[in-house]
Amino acid sequence: MDPRSSSVWRRWDLLAAVALVGLAFVPGVERQGVDLAELPDKAMDALGWTLLVAQGAPVGVLRRRPVIALSVIGAAFSAYQLLGYPTTFAALGLLVAIVGAGALVRRRRRTVAAAASAGYVLLCVALGWVGSPTRVLDHIVFGLLLASLWVVGAWLSSRGHAQQQRNAEAELAAVAAERGRIARELHDVITHHVTAMVVQAEAAQYSTDDRVRTANSLTTIGETGRAALTDLRGLLGALDAATDDAARTPAITAVEELVERARRRST
Repeated sequence: MDPRSSSVWRRWDLLAAVALVGLAFVPGVERQGVDLAELPDKAMDALGWTLLVAQGAPVGVLRRRPVIALSVIGAAFSAYQLLGYPTTFAALGLLVAIVGAGALVRRRRRTVAAAASAGYVLLCVALGWVGSPTRVLDHIVFGLLLASLWVVGAWLSSRGHAQQQRNAEAELAAVAAERGRIARELHDVITHHVTAMVVQAEAAQYSTDDRVRTANSLTTIGETGRAALTDLRGLLGALDAATDDAARTPAITAVEELVERARRRST
């Protein structure tokens, strides 16, 4: 993943966490949340405020630590419901955590899902033990809602992976096509220039007594060789754009010097 994209998503996670906790203090929406227990409201105290924050703040690390975030939010939600504190907007953090965990948990997904399900069943039993009037049917419906959110998260995750795979396959196909194109160009360059050099070299064999014609042939061979080196340098630069062209210059210069030296010896 692109680090810049990851940084953007982290900022969005922090913004969501701030919104969940902050809106719990905004008149008119602070009581818009989840009240599974339906117990008489208990006055907020230090523990209540702590549990309220713990239901929303972990969303900020949901992308990096989905299991930990889900565990903390689930435990805080359960304690908040069992103690009978007023309904809070921060309780919606549980729904966000379920979707996020369904999408982000990679290892031991079944174990995490089973643990979350067992925790919910224990919460329902504990609510009945403390006198909650919530019916069994209501518990089942809310449990199905949580399960549906997990499935939605898993679907979003599979869709994202499929898109990434398609992008990766498209990139590989583009790279293969570019390599094929460069390979064809290399073949054409080498064939053209080397053929010209061979023709000139063979022609020079039949004019050994004519120093001028021999020198001209060797000059043509040298120019053709330099042209081939220039074309090859450009193609190699396309194959390895990350490599500095200056790093290859000494080797090319050495080849040119060898050609020039051979020409002088022939003359």
